[in-house]
Amino acid sequence: MPNFAEFLAAVGTRFRARVTATEEVAFELIQATPGRAPAGSAGQGASYESFSLLFRSPGQRVIPQGTYPFQHDQLGLFEMFIVPVGQETDAVIYQAVFNCLVETAKSQAG
Repeated sequence: MPNFAEFLAAVGTRFRARVTATEEVAFELIQATPGRAPAGSAGQGASYESFSLLFRSPGQRVIPQGTYPFQHDQLGLFEMFIVPVGQETDAVIYQAVFNCLVETAKSQAG
């Protein structure tokens, strides 16, 4: 799974998601926003990365919230849970939220 820095570098680029066995839908990553570390995570020997992504998909068809395989030319293939959060005249906006445990050098050595 790509990290925040990798998604941030991909803002403005196209992703594809397989939403059925025979259908792919195009998405554009329009925003990557850093979040805050989960409460109580400081000083516990673990590091967390929290961020959210907004995607825009052309058309009026709303894809139900769920986990889909996404493909990106540089980031590769990964699964992501998306939720429809808005609708424009010619597109639907989706959000993905991440709270990830990040491996540190100390935890990898132990």
